[in-house]
Amino acid sequence: MAARRHAWYRGRAIVIGDAAHACPPLIAQGAAMCAEDAVVLAELLTGGLPVERALPAFMARRMPRVELVVRNSMQLVRWETGTEPHTDADVAMTMNSTLGFLAAAEA
Repeated sequence: MAARRHAWYRGRAIVIGDAAHACPPLIAQGAAMCAEDAVVLAELLTGGLPVERALPAFMARRMPRVELVVRNSMQLVRWETGTEPHTDADVAMTMNSTLGFLAAAEA
């Protein structure tokens, strides 16, 4: 399940972190994603863009990371709850690929 593509903002108000894209704690990225959200939003808002352009830019920049973390976290939930078959290698590969992507990609 990917993160929903509904806007995390309306007008000049925005939600970030778990309020925008909550996921189960199986990759332990909730707090990290929230901190990244705050840093990216601050960067965009203090970088000279008007708020009306900064908020869509924020979503565009954050969405690839958020979608990957939420999608892979939800996959781990399905495996952990026994609703889909898996191997230990599947779990390790999913966690390693997620964390590798996050380490290599821009927040």
